[in-house]
Amino acid sequence: MNRGRTAAALLLCLTLLCGCARADWAGDTAEALSARMTALAVDEAYVSLFTGSEEVLAQVERMAANEGLEAGQVRRFTLRSESSYADYAEWEGLELPALSAVAGEELERRLAAMPPSLLNGQAGADWLAAASLLTVSETYLMPEDFVPCIVLMDFGTDADVMVVFTRTGEETVTAQAAFVSAAVVDAGMEAVLLLYTEDEPEE
Repeated sequence: MNRGRTAAALLLCLTLLCGCARADWAGDTAEALSARMTALAVDEAYVSLFTGSEEVLAQVERMAANEGLEAGQVRRFTLRSESSYADYAEWEGLELPALSAVAGEELERRLAAMPPSLLNGQAGADWLAAASLLTVSETYLMPEDFVPCIVLMDFGTDADVMVVFTRTGEETVTAQAAFVSAAVVDAGMEAVLLLYTEDEPEE
């Protein structure tokens, strides 16, 4: 193999390794936030600080059923280009106005973080309230070559976990985890896929 081919092969290997490292970081972070959120769901004292509603507590119990379980399926999604925002606005029946650079960046951040709300808004007020009080987030230094993404974990219960990774500063990333109703994930993904592209499953 000549030097050019050797260099190309090494570059390909490094690219694949970097991609795996980013995926592992997102996956590990998603698992940690999911475990933290489930720990809150089973903590009756914590939950009682935020609600006494029997209807909301019933939804929290469904989320707490994830305790001790591992995700049976993990799906990953990558944020699409800026054109996706126009697609989403059209889907919503809105006309996207011309925006300043500052407003455009803010819109990008808000839309990128929107998928859990898009899904839970279809699951009813009690589910939405329960998911909101258990949602957790953490901010990290931005990994090299970071791209906003989603990790969606299916535990085989009523509650999937969606973790959204978005840029929140020049060098920072915020990961926000929320329970999403498994019953609405498939139907609700139409809107999410206007903003994100699903990655090929890992073998």
